[in-house]
This record gives sequence, structure tokens and C-alpha cells, in this order.
Amino acid sequence: MQRKDRFITIDPGVNQTAYSHWERIRKTIRGACPHNFIISTGSVSTKEDTDIKKQFSISDKIRDKVIEFGSQTVYIEGVNLAREDEIAKISKRKGDLVKLSYLVGGLILWFHEISIDVIILPFSEWAGNLTDEAIKYQVGKILPRHVTESTHKNDCLGMGLHTIGSFGERKLGRKKR
Repeated sequence: MQRKDRFITIDPGVNQTAYSHWERIRKTIRGACPHNFIISTGSVSTKEDTDIKKQFSISDKIRDKVIEFGSQTVYIEGVNLAREDEIAKISKRKGDLVKLSYLVGGLILWFHEISIDVIILPFSEWAGNLTDEAIKYQVGKILPRHVTESTHKNDCLGMGLHTIGSFGERKLGRKKR
């Protein structure tokens, strides 16, 4: 059962993975984000020396956060193997997109095994054609106290805002291509 009153968004990365925990409160609080959500954000990282140790370290830390928050629904950004920008090309050459796929697949399996609903949110679905700068700008307009220099954290916030219906190109007045 998907509950949109308490959920976590995850933007996975092979060296750092960001998360944001969203919880709807029942009374109106001045300064709360749209729809009365309280948000906490963070990231987990690793300095492990091998790829497999990195995967396990990040997975363990993210799983601990999901358990800590008690959320039963997780929105995780899907791996986009079709991207063709310069960063994607470098990531493909280094093998990072394959490693990222392993991480996402492992997290999805683990969440499924403990009965946590997982929704994969492709970047194109929640952000359309927005650049990192446009995402940061839009998140900053809606959640000025939460926007950061971390692209991963801003993406988590953008995914959460999308989930509650407050984010995307259409919210900026742009048409999807």
C-alpha cells in the first residue's frame, strides 16, 4: 500500500547517496512545506576501497535510515542508461552506471524482502528536461531552508515535491517536450 503521508526519496550514487524523509503533519504549521510536510534530508557516503564494499556500505546505511524513519514507501530515482550528456558518457566509461544499477537493484530487492513499497521514479518523469541549476532554483523557491549545494539532496527534494504534486516543468510554466 502506497502512503503519501510518510515516505522517503532516494537519489542513489556510487560514492554518495542522498535521501529525504517526508512526513505529513495533521495541523498547520507556519513555514511548513506545501501540504504540511516536515522534511529531513541527509546523505550517506563511503570511503571503502573496493566496489563491492562500497555497494554494501551504502546499502546498509540507506537501509538503516529507512528503518529509522519507519517509512513504508520508498521512491528511488531510476538509473538512466540512455543519457547522452558529458557526465553520463564519463560515467559509462568508468562503469559507474553499471555499479549504480547494482546498487539500485540491491536496494529494491532488500526493500521488497521487508515489505516496503518501492516506486522507481525516472528522472525524466519527475524533472523532465530540467538542468541541475533549474532543479536547485525550483526547490529553492518552494523549500528555501532545504535547498543545498548537493545535487543529490536537491534531487531528493525535487522527487518528494513531485510526489506531492508540487514540482516539475509544468509548475514552472514550461511545456514538456
